[in-house]
Amino acid sequence: MDKSRSLVADALERSGVRVQTLVMLRWIAITGQLATIGFVGLYLQFPLPWAALISAIAAAAVLNVGLATLYPRNARLEGREALLHLMFDMAQAGIMLFLTGGLTNPFAVLLLVPITISATLLSARGMLVMMALGLTVLVIESRMPLPLPWRGAPIELPDIYHFGVFIAIANGMIFIAGYVWLVSAESRRRAQALVATQAALERESRLSELGALELWAAH
Repeated sequence: MDKSRSLVADALERSGVRVQTLVMLRWIAITGQLATIGFVGLYLQFPLPWAALISAIAAAAVLNVGLATLYPRNARLEGREALLHLMFDMAQAGIMLFLTGGLTNPFAVLLLVPITISATLLSARGMLVMMALGLTVLVIESRMPLPLPWRGAPIELPDIYHFGVFIAIANGMIFIAGYVWLVSAESRRRAQALVATQAALERESRLSELGALELWAAH
């Protein structure tokens, strides 16, 4: 029983995500990206850099197929592996935004998604790496993106608008990451405390049983 409790405690201490979960989340993102560029480019007839966008989406799809093929269904990605995959998702989302207007694109808020996911999975150090990457992507998106796809002349928004969006998303990244990471860490600590309490109660129960057995044998 102690061994099983130890295994449970070790599992609670680990940070990571099941491959199946990561694959599913990425397929959802890929489907959303395809639906969005299809609606904007084909239905609304806005000009899009199709080759570059499809290449970015294809890279995510190829990685997902490889992930599902190379790993067992219930395998887990932990530590550096999980961090690298989440960094890829952040970079891929940044490329998609870079090609479609940067922070003038309403979908720029989706940069918060990889940050939120990583806050539930990674250590404090991994979370800081993701935050640094997210803020770097934000700076690039605010400085040098391609124009927002539009009919006719590109929309020119004032610099104060770009700055406001930058601050809003940056604050969102910092607040959401910090809040979710602290809540997740507290949840893990409570689960570990519960495991320790259960193990202590089981030891006390076994000691009581041994004491009763010795008393019975003495009589």
